[in-house]
Amino acid sequence: MQLPYNEIYQVLISAAELSFSLLSKTVPFMVIGVVFAEFIVALRVVDKIAYIARPISNFANLRDECGASFMTAFISPTSANSMLASFYNDKLIEKNELFVASMMTSFLAIVMHWRPMLSVLIPSGV
Repeated sequence: MQLPYNEIYQVLISAAELSFSLLSKTVPFMVIGVVFAEFIVALRVVDKIAYIARPISNFANLRDECGASFMTAFISPTSANSMLASFYNDKLIEKNELFVASMMTSFLAIVMHWRPMLSVLIPSGV
């Protein structure tokens, strides 16, 4: 059974409206995160927070800049990835460091998704 073209257009229009609505709520926060990361890099705040992650970055044979992006990933994984891209474009880190550091920050992004589920997972495991 085929739908008439009018119903198909209505479905497409409602899907486009919903997509635009969701994107208009999501994209500004992503842009804010990227801009915030660029400010952090430009103001050299990276040097100040890099010492916290120095043991992790030294263990992985990475530079301090990668450790700073790792620390940023606890707050915003998008900002951390933006920092890594900026470091790579500015030739502060090499390609192999970029790969390892992005794997580290992506692990934190996955862990950040677990946070809302902990209230359900912990009691069910007990």
